[in-house]
Amino acid sequence: MEKVQDIAQAVISIARLMVDHPAEVVGVLTETSMGSVIQLRARRSDVGKLIGKGGRTAKTLRFLLPAMCATAGLQITLDIAQRE
Repeated sequence: MEKVQDIAQAVISIARLMVDHPAEVVGVLTETSMGSVIQLRARRSDVGKLIGKGGRTAKTLRFLLPAMCATAGLQITLDIAQRE
């Protein structure tokens, strides 16, 4: 579980570097039957930066996750949402 939290914290840190309001980026880690899910929530104006043009940025973040999880044998998915 500690490794999952470390990976989640790394993804959240990367996301905070990409937005205009880093303090408002919140990452929620949940466990499901399919594995772990990191849900990134950000301000409406920053969600677009996290998703990127044509979803390129989100795709890149999702590409990094399996590489980060490979040595630990984990499966983590990423979900990006607007803060409420």
